[in-house]
Amino acid sequence: MKPKNRVCILALLASLSLLFHSVLQAQDNSLELRFVAKPASCVALHKGQLCFQKIQFTWQPVDQKIYCLYTDGEMTELYCSDSGVSQYTHDYASESFQMFTLRVANTDEVVASVKVSTSWVYRTGRRSSSGWRLF
Repeated sequence: MKPKNRVCILALLASLSLLFHSVLQAQDNSLELRFVAKPASCVALHKGQLCFQKIQFTWQPVDQKIYCLYTDGEMTELYCSDSGVSQYTHDYASESFQMFTLRVANTDEVVASVKVSTSWVYRTGRRSSSGWRLF
């Protein structure tokens, strides 16, 4: 076989292996459960204040199982769904953060989790002494 033909065959084999690898990777990514919280953070004015925000949770399962949304540490579910794309709106109220988990119904199997955090505009309640003084 001529050297030029070997190079062409090797290049063809390399491109086919890359194509095969990307197809397998796409199939693996389609098997993942997508679980999103929007917005993922809440902003309060001062540190230590409760932050109130409506959080939209969305998940898209890849199988026909029933999935339930829980606040981490709680035994009672917030919402359960067995449909394709599921959405739930939660009234978030926290000083620091909350973890939310998605579990398979009637089991303790956690399949996904998301953290919703609270941040602050001002870290302390005291005003700085470098402010403007009128008199």
